[in-house]
Amino acid sequence: MDSCYWSERNPRQPVELVAEVVHADGRVSSAIVTNLSDEGCGVAGVFLIGERVTLILPDAGPIEGQVRWAFNGEGGVLFDREKPSPDAG
Repeated sequence: MDSCYWSERNPRQPVELVAEVVHADGRVSSAIVTNLSDEGCGVAGVFLIGERVTLILPDAGPIEGQVRWAFNGEGGVLFDREKPSPDAG
């Protein structure tokens, strides 16, 4: 496949974390983070493609990102920066 259409991503580790989600419109919901890497995560919940969100992860604090894909109650978030380490702060 042509590299301009597909970029490699860091391997994601399977997890099951309950996260609080702050949507761009101020709405707060919860979601289950199903996998995690330094670059992003998979989530179970209702999201809109392109939506800006802040995920508040247990033991890691808030991290901002953008929903890159969403389908059938699942989605993927690309972090604006690397995820904070659990011992940061």
